[in-house]
Amino acid sequence: MLRYAAAVAAALLTLLLSELLRPIILPNPFLLFFAAIAISAWYGGIGPGLLTTGLTVVAASYFFQPPFYALKLDPLDIVRLVAFSLVALLISSLSEMRRRDAQTAHMQREQLQVTLASIGDAVIATDATGQITFINPVAAQLTGWSPAEAQGQPIGAVFQIINAETRQNVESPVTNMLRTGVIVGLANHTLLLARDGTERPIDDSGAPIRDAQGALIGVVMVFRDITARDHAEAERTRLLADAQAARDTAEQAARQITRLQRVTAALGAATTPEQVADVVIQDGLAALEADAGAIFMLADEGRTWEALSFRGYPPELLAGYVRTSVDAPSPLRDALETQAMLVVETPEELRERWPQLAELQARSGDAAIAAVPLLLDKQILGMLYATFRAPRRFSADDKALLEGLARQGAQALERARLYEAERVARMAAEAALQTRERFLSVAAHELKTPLTSLLLQTQLLQRRALRATTLIEQDRRGLQVVADQARRLDQMIAALLDVSRLDLGQLSLTRGPVDLCTLTRRVAAELQPTSASHTLNCLGPEEGLIADGDELRLEQVLQHLFQNAIKYSPDGGGVDIEVTPHDGVVCVTVADQGIGIPEEALPQLFERFYRAPNADPRQISGIGIGLYVVREIVHLHGGSVTAARRPDSGSIFTVYLPQWTRAPEVEAPTQAQTR
Repeated sequence: MLRYAAAVAAALLTLLLSELLRPIILPNPFLLFFAAIAISAWYGGIGPGLLTTGLTVVAASYFFQPPFYALKLDPLDIVRLVAFSLVALLISSLSEMRRRDAQTAHMQREQLQVTLASIGDAVIATDATGQITFINPVAAQLTGWSPAEAQGQPIGAVFQIINAETRQNVESPVTNMLRTGVIVGLANHTLLLARDGTERPIDDSGAPIRDAQGALIGVVMVFRDITARDHAEAERTRLLADAQAARDTAEQAARQITRLQRVTAALGAATTPEQVADVVIQDGLAALEADAGAIFMLADEGRTWEALSFRGYPPELLAGYVRTSVDAPSPLRDALETQAMLVVETPEELRERWPQLAELQARSGDAAIAAVPLLLDKQILGMLYATFRAPRRFSADDKALLEGLARQGAQALERARLYEAERVARMAAEAALQTRERFLSVAAHELKTPLTSLLLQTQLLQRRALRATTLIEQDRRGLQVVADQARRLDQMIAALLDVSRLDLGQLSLTRGPVDLCTLTRRVAAELQPTSASHTLNCLGPEEGLIADGDELRLEQVLQHLFQNAIKYSPDGGGVDIEVTPHDGVVCVTVADQGIGIPEEALPQLFERFYRAPNADPRQISGIGIGLYVVREIVHLHGGSVTAARRPDSGSIFTVYLPQWTRAPEVEAPTQAQTR
């Protein structure tokens, strides 16, 4: 609205001025109106220009075309008004274009200045003479010149740079570019001198400014403060140096660890003190790069040092090292008294500390030594002694390696001593076990003969008593007790014989197809009369399940399991026996309703002479070898046996035996094949 109001005001002012100057402009009244149209279009655009054009056409035709003050036009007047309108339209269009170009240029200039002012780098622009035409806030901060102060200043006054190493002035890249027209960057190590004297390392980039014809009209330069980058580079260089040093240290530590690992592995295989000493001397001192050394042990109740192993000494000097008194002045005595590592790094110090050994030192050529006690629980087992032919500075890693060798050597020596003691004890135990096994075998065989005679005589007396009917009932029951106890004793002796055979590897099998269903039913039927309070229930397929085994030994396994189920069910009840196939094996499960098995007893249940803690020996007899015999016989068959607790009460034993597989029949060759 303001632009259109200005257009109306321009038309009215022009009309008033034309009326005042009527005598002068009357021949050509449109001159002043052209000015009004141009001003309106320049200020308001083409719309206000057209409005002014319309108003001036009406005003000119009314006030300045005869007849005056009347809107009567002849054809010539109309032509003049049309020509005026076209020229006015052209003036408005040109003014609009110029106004828009000026606005666009202003906006671009503002945008460029805002962009340059907002970027993070410093920017300075100059004209063709090197005078500053623009400086952004970052450049103002780095140089210490405000944009207003820097405007029009020569570039050399604001942008002062020197070489960081020579402290000499450096020519401004702007001056160089204005002279040569070629982009030139700053050299390394260039410092910017701010107005307050502050020095900052910078780098830059720049480009010449050229007009449409390619003429150089100025230079723009972009530079930045690289203090943080220089610090980062310096820190990076320092970190790289530290990393390299750490890498070297780590590699050295890795080499020492590798050497210690080799020593550790070798010590693990050493079983005698002599072998331990040889490993420490040969491998340990080699890792330390020692020229000679020895492992000394206390002998004669701690009165002398005796070399257990040594290396690197000339034969003529061995007598001075192999055996020495504990009280004689030496590094060994000092290390023994302090119970700490002793190192001497120069031959002068060696002669000063132990002048009595000067001759021996001169002959051996020792220039540095280390003596490290072999400590175990604050008790000295011996001494590690290492010598070097050249002076040596013992680093922390060297001392750590010596301490590690001494610690491992002490542990290995103690382990070797314990191993030797254990070996002697094991040999004595094995001899005792062999004696016991021989005794059991002999005793079982010796007892078997009279027991068999006793059992036969008892059975013969029982038959005679039944035929004669002369014994009273009490005597018959006593005779039955004698027979039962004789059979029980016979079973125990048979079990002892089996244990002896198993230990000696003399229990052999005669394998073949065994119908476990038939065998289970037969063994259960034979045992059922021995206990009226128990019921043996056998389940299994009628067609039978064939296992690969020794029928006599498998019968022995079943007898042990069934008798166990009866014995450990003192209150009676059912014993469920089931034979089933399962993934190529035959399973025999025996489940009772007895006292059960404690959880903690399951892992040891099949061990020899072991009985569960919940079995009262006063009520349930046994010596704990039945299940051991069961496990060993089943293992000889290539099977396995397990025990478990029943959820309610009682136990479950399961035997897994390989099924019998018939060997494939070989077809007899035909007559043609034999030919």
